Amino acid sequence: MRVAVEICKLMDRNPDMSMSDLRKVLTVTYATPTMSPCCADEEKYAVLDRIVAKLCAKHNAAEPLAGRAIKQIVTVNGARVILDNRSVGLVRASSNTPNLVVVCESAESDEEMRAIFTDLDAVIRTEPLVGEYGQTI
Repeated sequence: MRVAVEICKLMDRNPDMSMSDLRKVLTVTYATPTMSPCCADEEKYAVLDRIVAKLCAKHNAAEPLAGRAIKQIVTVNGARVILDNRSVGLVRASSNTPNLVVVCESAESDEEMRAIFTDLDAVIRTEPLVGEYGQTI
């Protein structure tokens, strides 16, 4: 229902464009599914704190992620790593399962989205208490 309302608002703001015209000008993004590596409930928040610290250290050292500069890291509820082209890598603790949650999104390409996941996962894999993913890309 919410999506239908937003589409109506979008069409109202652009009365000279058809729905298909609006679709053509929307930004294309490339995103992973929500991936959930196992991490015990009693360990996941401490593990996540260490992962966040490692990602912040990369940012502070001006190290790239997926070959791009890290513009910002939002550390509310995990780490949202925002790259210089608006692409994102996210890792947080699941609120209701013994897992972490990992999502990556590229503003440019499927290849970049995969590179973001590879580099983010390399940091996650430094933590031996993080297990296998239920699914990956």
